[in-house]
Amino acid sequence: MLGFRVECLRFYMRLLKALPLIIVSLVAASAVAERPYVPKRPIAFDEEWRWSELEALVPYTVRDVEEAPDGTLWFGVVGGIVEYDGYTATPYWFKDQGLDPGAVSDIKVSSNGSIYA
Repeated sequence: MLGFRVECLRFYMRLLKALPLIIVSLVAASAVAERPYVPKRPIAFDEEWRWSELEALVPYTVRDVEEAPDGTLWFGVVGGIVEYDGYTATPYWFKDQGLDPGAVSDIKVSSNGSIYA
């Protein structure tokens, strides 16, 4: 029993000797973590000139977008899908087709141009 107490005492003595090193390491690590990240190159998403609003899509709530092989963009919107050829937006409403008019959150275009929403 005495041997166990001696070993515990030795362990705590070693821990006390290492305590200043542990504290310094933790303080240094926290100081490094508080500095903000600054990228070496600007983040492209933050550049205003990269973004524009497509006037043809303003009235729609866009949920997803997919590009067809011919370059046409298909947008999943609330209540249907919208085809955009670069000039005009043509909506196709599900309620006009007798389908459930829910929001399209995922739209896919196959290699032959078929649309799946």
